[in-house]
Amino acid sequence: MQLLGVAMYTGTYVNPSWHHAYETNNVGGLLGVIVAPLGVFGKVLLATFALSAITCNIINMYSLSLSAQVVAPLFKRVPRVLYTVVGTVTYTLLAIVAAYHFNDLLTAFM
Repeated sequence: MQLLGVAMYTGTYVNPSWHHAYETNNVGGLLGVIVAPLGVFGKVLLATFALSAITCNIINMYSLSLSAQVVAPLFKRVPRVLYTVVGTVTYTLLAIVAAYHFNDLLTAFM
């Protein structure tokens, strides 16, 4: 995956449309331009990429619910599902707020 990311970013130096897509819409725009020639399959592939982020977070939300119940005996009274829902809503709201500056924040952090 890292080599694929390097290849995509390197393509922004050679292909002007890829460079414009990356400068305008960051990584999502670059992925969109790369899979655009595939037509409908490219759109399905892009949707699969987007939904894979949700799949990767399921394990983290389950771990959050278990960890929250271990903190204190009082927290065991709250159903585990509620911790998962609250955690999911929290990270979704944070993702919406941070989406506009994510690439800049990630670049500055690295």
